[in-house]
Amino acid sequence: MGRLALGVVVESGETGAMSGTLRDFIELPYDQLEELNLEAKAERMAQRRREIAGRYNQAFASLPHLQIPHDRSDCQHAWHLYMLRLNEQTLPGLSNLPSPDLSNLPSPERRGAGGEVRARFIEELKQRHIGVSVHFIPLHLHPYYRQTYGYRPEDFPVAYREYQREISLPIYSKMSDQDVQDVIDAVLEIVETNGC
Repeated sequence: MGRLALGVVVESGETGAMSGTLRDFIELPYDQLEELNLEAKAERMAQRRREIAGRYNQAFASLPHLQIPHDRSDCQHAWHLYMLRLNEQTLPGLSNLPSPDLSNLPSPERRGAGGEVRARFIEELKQRHIGVSVHFIPLHLHPYYRQTYGYRPEDFPVAYREYQREISLPIYSKMSDQDVQDVIDAVLEIVETNGC
């Protein structure tokens, strides 16, 4: 009989990499796991994220100001993030805005020309009540690697450039159609107002 341990089905008697105490606390017998129907729920959530990503892609694909995520037909994208890239050179209106407050960023390496355009774009979205994130800080920008190996942003120029122009739009299965449209409208308005 299989068991669920932190989202992984394991055979009985297998210890895995978890402590016995934690394992005992979170395990479910396989028959109880089937009753929860987690697989169907996960598929519904994934399908909704695919729908949202499709709407974003349709809205943004033709805009030279934005680069949508690559979606290969031979793979199934999880769409746990929607990472949109800004083409800063086509958004001169954002360059002319007052610099946003970047003091909450943990290091100067997270700033830069592209990072400032992104920060302004994020601020514009925030003013429209759209929360976004920035994901996947390149390893060489993390304090450990900077301090231990002396890495500078320009040591990995492609990673640094792409990082500076990326934002992650909201994408989660409980977003309503109106929520999705609000994000699309906000992005399009910012691009229209600030693009060339």
